[in-house]
Amino acid sequence: MKNKKWIGSLTHRMRKRLLLVLCAALMSITGAWAQIKVEGEYRLTADNCNEWTLGGTIQWQTDEDGSFGFGGTPSSEVTHYSPMFNLSGLTTPWIEVTLYNCKMYALDSEGKTVKSYGEFRETFVYNEVLDKSVVRLRIETHKGYTHSLRNLKISERPVINTFPYTLEKEADGWILHAGHWCESDTLVKNAYGNLSLESPLIKVSGNEGILDLEIADRYSSSYVSINGGDKDGTNVFFSTLSITKDRKHYYVTFPKEVANLNISNISGNPLIYSLTLNSAETLIEWHEADGIYTVQGGEYATGQTGYFQLPDIERATKVTMSFDVEATSWDNMELYLTDNGTTYQAITPQNGRVELELSFSASRFIPGFRVVSTGGQMGTVTIRNYRVNRLEAGSEMQFDLSYWYDFENSGQMGFSYYLNGHEYNHGFFRIEHGLPVKYKDFPDPAGNMKPYSINNDEAVDFISDNGNNCNVYVYDEDGTEKMEQIPLKFGDFSEDFLVCDYNSDGRADILIPGVNKVAVQKADGSFLLKDYTTYTQEEYNNRDKNNDEWVKTYPSSGIVSSTFGDAFLSGSDMFIGSGYYMGALGGEGTTSIDFNRDGLPDIIDSNSGNVLLNVGEDRFVTLPMGGAVFFRDLNSDQIQDYIVYDSSTKTVTACILASDGTMTSQELISNLSMDKQIWCYDLDKDGDVDILLPFSYQESNMASFLVVFENDGTGHFKMHEAAFDKMIDFKACADIDGDGYYEVLATYSKDDKTSEYHDILLLEADGKYTYSLNLQPIMRLEKRLYNSRGLDIEIGIADIDGDGYYDLLTEFGVSYGNGKYSFTTAQVYNLKESTVATRANSAPTQMGKPTFFYEAENGLLKVSWAEGKDDESSAVDLTYALRIGSEPGKGDICYAHATPDGRRLNLIDGNMGHGLERLFDVSGWPAGKYYIAVQAIDPMHHGSAWSEEAVFEKSNLSSDFILSSGHTTADTLTVALSSPRDASLTYDWDFDGARVISESTDGITLGIMYDTPGKKRITLKVTDAGGNVSTSDRQIFISGTKLVEKETDGFSIIGFIDMDCDGLTELLTSNGVYENDGEGGFKKLAKIYNTQLEFTKAFVADVNKDGLPDVIEEGSNSMLHYINEGEKTLRLETHDGHSVNWKWSGKNLIDFNNDGYVDDGKFLNTGNDLDFTFIEHGLVSYDINIPFFYADVDRDGFYDIVQAYYPEDTRAIIYAGGNGDGTFTKRTVPVTAEGFNTTGEFHIQSLTDMDNDGYLDIVMKMNESNIAILLNNRNEAFDRMVVLTLPTGMSAGTIYPCLDIDNNGRMDIIFTYRKEYNNYSKVMCLFDNWDYEITKIPDNFNNTVYSYADMDGDGRPDIIGDSRSYLKGCGSVINTRPESPKNIRFAQDEQYAVLKWDAAKDTETPASQMRYNVSVKRQGASGEGAFVISPMNDMKADAAIIPQYRYPMATTYPIPLSVLPTGTYEVQIQAIDAWGETSEFSEVFLMNVEAMPQIGVPTDVHAGATAAVRYTGNGPLSALTWDWDGGRLDSQDGETYYIVWDTEGRKQVSVSYEGSTATAEVLVKPAIDASFSINSEAFTGAETLITMPDCEADLTWTASKDGGAFRPVAQLGISINYSGGADAHALFSQAGSYVLMLTAESGNVVSTAKRSIEVTDALSMLNMGCVAVDAQTGKYCISWTYTGTLPSLATHINIYKEGTSYGDFRLAATVPVSQMSWIDADSDPQAHASRYCLSVAGADGTESLRTAPHKTVHVMLNRGAGSSWNVVWNSYEGLDVTTYRILRGTDADNLTVIAEVAGSLTSYTDKTAPAGVCCYALDFDTTGKNEAKSHSTRSASEVRTNIVSSESATDIILADDITVLNMGENTAVAKGGILLSAEIYPLNATYRRVDWTIVEGTDFARVDQNGVVYPLSDKVEGPVTVRATTIDGSGLYNEIVIPAEELVITAVDEAADGWQDGMNVYQRGKTLFVGNIHNGSLLVLYNAGGQVVHAEKATETSAQIQCETFPAGIYILKAVSDSWQETRKIVVK
Repeated sequence: MKNKKWIGSLTHRMRKRLLLVLCAALMSITGAWAQIKVEGEYRLTADNCNEWTLGGTIQWQTDEDGSFGFGGTPSSEVTHYSPMFNLSGLTTPWIEVTLYNCKMYALDSEGKTVKSYGEFRETFVYNEVLDKSVVRLRIETHKGYTHSLRNLKISERPVINTFPYTLEKEADGWILHAGHWCESDTLVKNAYGNLSLESPLIKVSGNEGILDLEIADRYSSSYVSINGGDKDGTNVFFSTLSITKDRKHYYVTFPKEVANLNISNISGNPLIYSLTLNSAETLIEWHEADGIYTVQGGEYATGQTGYFQLPDIERATKVTMSFDVEATSWDNMELYLTDNGTTYQAITPQNGRVELELSFSASRFIPGFRVVSTGGQMGTVTIRNYRVNRLEAGSEMQFDLSYWYDFENSGQMGFSYYLNGHEYNHGFFRIEHGLPVKYKDFPDPAGNMKPYSINNDEAVDFISDNGNNCNVYVYDEDGTEKMEQIPLKFGDFSEDFLVCDYNSDGRADILIPGVNKVAVQKADGSFLLKDYTTYTQEEYNNRDKNNDEWVKTYPSSGIVSSTFGDAFLSGSDMFIGSGYYMGALGGEGTTSIDFNRDGLPDIIDSNSGNVLLNVGEDRFVTLPMGGAVFFRDLNSDQIQDYIVYDSSTKTVTACILASDGTMTSQELISNLSMDKQIWCYDLDKDGDVDILLPFSYQESNMASFLVVFENDGTGHFKMHEAAFDKMIDFKACADIDGDGYYEVLATYSKDDKTSEYHDILLLEADGKYTYSLNLQPIMRLEKRLYNSRGLDIEIGIADIDGDGYYDLLTEFGVSYGNGKYSFTTAQVYNLKESTVATRANSAPTQMGKPTFFYEAENGLLKVSWAEGKDDESSAVDLTYALRIGSEPGKGDICYAHATPDGRRLNLIDGNMGHGLERLFDVSGWPAGKYYIAVQAIDPMHHGSAWSEEAVFEKSNLSSDFILSSGHTTADTLTVALSSPRDASLTYDWDFDGARVISESTDGITLGIMYDTPGKKRITLKVTDAGGNVSTSDRQIFISGTKLVEKETDGFSIIGFIDMDCDGLTELLTSNGVYENDGEGGFKKLAKIYNTQLEFTKAFVADVNKDGLPDVIEEGSNSMLHYINEGEKTLRLETHDGHSVNWKWSGKNLIDFNNDGYVDDGKFLNTGNDLDFTFIEHGLVSYDINIPFFYADVDRDGFYDIVQAYYPEDTRAIIYAGGNGDGTFTKRTVPVTAEGFNTTGEFHIQSLTDMDNDGYLDIVMKMNESNIAILLNNRNEAFDRMVVLTLPTGMSAGTIYPCLDIDNNGRMDIIFTYRKEYNNYSKVMCLFDNWDYEITKIPDNFNNTVYSYADMDGDGRPDIIGDSRSYLKGCGSVINTRPESPKNIRFAQDEQYAVLKWDAAKDTETPASQMRYNVSVKRQGASGEGAFVISPMNDMKADAAIIPQYRYPMATTYPIPLSVLPTGTYEVQIQAIDAWGETSEFSEVFLMNVEAMPQIGVPTDVHAGATAAVRYTGNGPLSALTWDWDGGRLDSQDGETYYIVWDTEGRKQVSVSYEGSTATAEVLVKPAIDASFSINSEAFTGAETLITMPDCEADLTWTASKDGGAFRPVAQLGISINYSGGADAHALFSQAGSYVLMLTAESGNVVSTAKRSIEVTDALSMLNMGCVAVDAQTGKYCISWTYTGTLPSLATHINIYKEGTSYGDFRLAATVPVSQMSWIDADSDPQAHASRYCLSVAGADGTESLRTAPHKTVHVMLNRGAGSSWNVVWNSYEGLDVTTYRILRGTDADNLTVIAEVAGSLTSYTDKTAPAGVCCYALDFDTTGKNEAKSHSTRSASEVRTNIVSSESATDIILADDITVLNMGENTAVAKGGILLSAEIYPLNATYRRVDWTIVEGTDFARVDQNGVVYPLSDKVEGPVTVRATTIDGSGLYNEIVIPAEELVITAVDEAADGWQDGMNVYQRGKTLFVGNIHNGSLLVLYNAGGQVVHAEKATETSAQIQCETFPAGIYILKAVSDSWQETRKIVVK
């Protein structure tokens, strides 16, 4: 009992101890319990568990996963024992066990605890070494606690000794101290931020081991340590890895002593993906990664070394180096900085920052790090943040990211740099350790080299502007360079250039906006310089669309919205703001985008601040941006909106453009000075674009502000602002930390004087429109300048090394030498090294394959793609790059600046911007396959992987070509193929008469030249070996000359003279005489007399009558005569005093009285070139400074004076007719022209024969918009008026003397106009029917034009101004020399010797425009006094004319007898044409002047006509003997005898009296004969040739119709056009039997002739059939029939085909009338539709009007929803289609009708298409051909259209919405109706065309497929509902209701007389009455479809049209006369 009591009194611990002692004693007594010897492994199982002793009621258990052990919940404390173990058989025992809520003790043989395991309330897993002394395990637990033991195993420790070894999950021997094994591709992840992994034993076979660790941080970055222990457990190795979020392999070398490794994290959240161990043998090795240089620690021998060389450093004024060094142990090693391998400085062995100032022993420092082992264990050395600062004056950074490029394809961006005055810094730079290092100079003579891709290959190209030229440097991939210069210097101004895709062909073009020129890249990579035209918005909107002025024609396209182009520009303020343009903010570059989505590329010109809106045919509307502008889609409708900052008003406005052309705007801020930058991003990640405006610190604000404008998704913005009370400047905005929100970087403002350092501050974004400023800088740079803390710093950001982190680009000032010196330095820092917790940016997700649609008819390829995705950035912040190549993976068609794996090569947005589609004009692409891919680009300019390529196959050939100009002078015109020349193709050019003057070696480019002006057509036909043909053509206009301004060396031109008569003009100037250098230039004449010579009022005359031109100059009190002595020598004669102190102009040199002495316009020369008298003409006084005109109005040989000014209500022209003796008689010619209403004064501005009828017409400004020409009817009245309307925007000013500048026989008008407060000059070149073209005069030439002269002797007239320059005429138009005048004769009366001659003939100049140079010389005389009338050219035919001298234009020249003493004179006459070209002098005619002539005869008479011969002698009449030289006496009246000669020739008349005989000569000309010829048949509306008689007479036409009386031709609707010469043309407006009669009358002689002609309306007899596809040839077949029998005149049919331009038809074929069809072998029905029309023609060239065009149906196919197919076609034009039948089959030869649809539809969706290939085509019925068609199987011969197959169908983007808009009737497209426009959404939907139908109101209106609604009558009784339906198979439609009142057409009331009031049209019964038109107007009536239904000539100012046969509806009536035209929309009831 005592013992029991004693035991019970023991504590629990004492009792356990006692029990163990007893057990040990028992073991020793019994010799030990049975032991289990472990030799392989011992594992606790159900088979051996009975060897264990379990306490209490604990049970053995097997878990579901197979784990075995024991467990339970004891009611008291229990202890469990294992059996006894013997571990002597194991080298290194290893235990593995899992314990829960219990403790396990490993006991030795004495029962002592060797090691304990586990804790209560925890689970522990053990894998570790077990001490060999352990013999038993004891497990203890607490009362009432559940506990367990599982998976106990004792074995040999695992050893890794086979390499390579790869770790697998839960591999034996690996101990995961912290972390978890993973099931996914991640092997091990951290737990609660901790990771610790220990390896088994490692036995490296070599000297060292290598750890390959694939690892990444879960979020951003982490540090991982690697510790190595030796076999004794001592740590012998340590390494640290810097881990990023990118999954990478890290290689760590460890020494062979390492027996196990432990991998654990120091920071971050690492994930281990794989682990591999291998063995290696190495010495000391440096490692570099991300700018960190590391030497791994280890055991090294004494003297063992490792070296790492750094980039060279060039010498500078001061160079500093800094880095951070850290060593795990500095024992046993030394660290040095070396220079070129030599020790430069030892590095102190301590961790920390090292800062050094370097000194140089050579021109460069070659730095390196060297580590040296002193023997033994060396720690790991890590060097970070290596930085070199070169302090050198002028070190600068390129902040324009468009100059950065991966030039070396290394993954590292470099930049090009240029700054005037810093030539040493010009060149290419790369970044080396943060430094910009120049590695290559620019080529000479480059300016700033900007990288581009010009030739679309992998090599980067450059464009450089050196001020004068744009140098284009193109490099091939093999490095070959070629350079081309494009001139930028035009005139005195250097222009900016813009790189864009001008013509949407994928190639880079260069625009020069300042001079409206563009260099278009040709197929060979060179450039073609051509012109383009610009309009203001007002000019474009107000152009006359119905009449002459240009009308925009849209392509008939299904993929382009083409009908609202005018509406887009209809707003008055489409672009707002009027402030001074400051340049684009934020570095936005120039780009070409389809701004208004009309299929034409528009150009954003950020240099000038304009949008150039393309309106076709090289025309642009200039839209001012109104300030600095940013383009983004602000309301997600895929239309470019914009944000504009107007600096003048300090206003920021958001402008939202709608698809209907309207714009809404929201003023964001006003009168606030923001920074010159706007940031547009999705700041809140809600899918739309927000706006961030920075307001950096200003003293007036005392704060800095960030203002966010939150977008609600519709483009409406709400403002949020954040204010900061620090002096900071906002520098950049970007997603710095990769969280998807945009932070702002800032620096201290220059106003801040407290901050010591250049600190980079971060304003963090919270995504809720607020920003917080962290004053702790994220990066501290250098100290600010000591003496000026306020020096600014410039920074920018970009990822230049592609590591996914932004780099900081900096340029700032630093100081050295205690602040005595300062420099600017440029540095690049990686923000990864900042304090911001950044993570690497990932590239956007790979894009899906793009879709495309090809519209072969227009050559348009539309490429679309879906919106991209990115992990960090919103989709609206992505841009896109498109790559198109001729081979997979290439970008040779459209280059995208990215590598094949998507890596970007530049730092700008993608070539497609933010858009989701692009339209290409592929007309110039060769046939073949094209591979299209797209990539997304995020704001960091990382590109996604390229999408899968879509393959576009172009089957049709390319015949496209480009021209240097479509409207040019007759100069060299360059023509170039758009695609490379293919040797397998045949190229046939038709240049329409041009000469080929050059051709490039590759055959791509040709130079051609025209010798004649006018409209031309260039055609190219390309044919392949299979006979396939492609044809393209262009219409061009050739002007006769172009004008180029030439300077005159700074002197004023006073006059012109050809002193040596060599044909080269000398100038009389304010600085003496200048001679011509023969090249258009002038130099001062090197003569002694010329040294001090000055002219002020000089004019040219032959003073001494020797035939040479002399000079007369008015001195201050004298008259100076400069006598021409030959060899360009002038001799001065001074004559003191003269009769009047006159003020001559020197510009109007006229011989008023033909006495051989030159008069001035106001003063008459008395005959000595000294004394002048004032001319009394009786007109308006000179005193009021009114100009006069001088001309021979009545062509009597004397110049007259015409009054220029007329007071109010004057309706007559007043002139002073010259009487020949210096006196004048006042005469008037009334103005009776219709429409000439004078309500105020008017001025004549030019007096010229404008219609070549021999009578002077008047040119005047009618008003600012119109120039009027009053036509002279034989001096009886100005009874006709032509009104020429100027293009909108031109307001007519001064009109100068007219000149035939293009040498086409019609005088042209030179005038000034004002535009934007400046004066400019233009030439209006006139053609037949008063058509005209405007030719530009250089803008800076705004001088008064007063004369024309050939200044350089090239045969072309130059324009002379009143200043120091002239306009040189250039070109190649040929001007031939005129013939010499013939048949000179003279007659003498009491006062005059009257010379006459026949008008000279000239090829180009009409007879009425010829001038004459008259020479009258005393017979046999020479030298001074020889000439009475001097030619002033020494009788040299090639001498230059005198521009100021008014040469006679009449062929009559009376000379007063007062200057002709009795005697014989040699008369010669020279002709001068309109260009100043002179003929040879005529043969000498001897003129015998008598003192008392006996006979007075006319100079000439016609044969058969009576001539009055007068006897003036003293003899009695009865005693006279006459010899009439074959003539006969017809009658006698006293002294006058009337003689008739029946034969022509010179007749000598003589009279004898008392042995004395007097003679006189009469020229008998051919008899008057009115005979003419004309074909006996003609067509209505066609010009019919008349061969005119050769007679000098007044001609009058009359006609009789259908046996009626003869009436003036105009009254019968006949127009006869005749302006002299052999040919006239008649036009008959109505059919019938006519007799034409011509009456010729000359004096008392009248001759008549008649011809009969049958006029047929051949057009009405020609019926054009339906154009269909010919089955045999696969080409279009055109057929026709006739109504009745064609007249015999009709011999053939002309077939016309529309060319490249809409409405431009060219003659395609001519076939006999017996042929009823024609196959167009050049057509390609599979590619596109074609338009044709026909005419009837005769063998003599007579041709009827053309039929209305027919356009074929072209079928296309695309994939619909599901398995459906969408069949799409264009409607047939020319015939009304009632029904379309859709045919389908499995092949082209077996097609069956599957459906019928109405003729108004143009699409069908086949939803029941069978699987496999399906072919489709159409058949259709037209009006009048409605025969039934059975639904049977068809062969291809029965199909009218092309056949399409599903194999070639394309994928499309379907419409999801549609909007219909009413554009009104004020558009060119409407033509008498109301234009509707349908907008398809999304805007990148493939098909943008719709089907139009009227669903309500069909009785009131109809709608065509252009969306034009026409009323059917003038009574619309209800609204009309129009439906627009998509054609893509989506089935969407929308409707619009047009009120009745909008469709009512009101007839114009009859107006009062007057041109301004316009034409009136109204209907009474069955008659249309047309009033207030011009007499003789051609009236043409069109139906709504554009067909001509009636044409006639108006005989009066009104007309009547019978309309009983016309269907009711809308018609267009056009009235055209020679001078006027007008158009009216009317309703026929």
